Amino acid sequence: MRKDAFTLTELIIALAILGILSLVLLPIINSHIDRGMNLAYQAEYNNLSSSLDNLVVDENAKDITGTMMYSETDIDDFENSSGAYIKKYMKVAKYCGNSPSDCFASKYYSFKNNKKVLYDINSISGACALLRNGISICLKPIIGDSDKVIGFMDVNGRKGPNIYGRDLRNFVITKEFPRDDVDTSSSAVNTVSVEDISEDNE
Repeated sequence: MRKDAFTLTELIIALAILGILSLVLLPIINSHIDRGMNLAYQAEYNNLSSSLDNLVVDENAKDITGTMMYSETDIDDFENSSGAYIKKYMKVAKYCGNSPSDCFASKYYSFKNNKKVLYDINSISGACALLRNGISICLKPIIGDSDKVIGFMDVNGRKGPNIYGRDLRNFVITKEFPRDDVDTSSSAVNTVSVEDISEDNE
């Protein structure tokens, strides 16, 4: 009785072909994953900007400094500011209060000088929640003379890759304070580009 089987040469050729295919396909797959994360981030960022506009209208305020998303002094408890805003204007699956621990992953990493290093999760602060779409978010209101709503977002929630700059990102939404010499009839919230506010982690 003769049994058909792969020879060692055939196995080596098959493994070589699989290796070549993985080298070609992995960058394409990673590119699609990154594109998906970028789209999820931008969509949620735009929703956030729009809902901040709605907040100004709903509270019949002149601008965002007349709403719950403003505090004259620095605060440690965000329950009545960005926490109240998140509960009212965002689709929340789980509210985590002033700590990201239950809504974000326990560890994040970043790349410094081409080396993977632990990211300081303590830089994430504000009122935090896990949204129904799977995105984790923390928000700090505008405080004092600042003109920025500061936030962190993980587009995968607690799932990987948990790398700063990929699924974990920080952002600001800047409010232009009205001036006497300009038209202030436009939107109270002015969305600007994402910027890194965590200088210690660069």
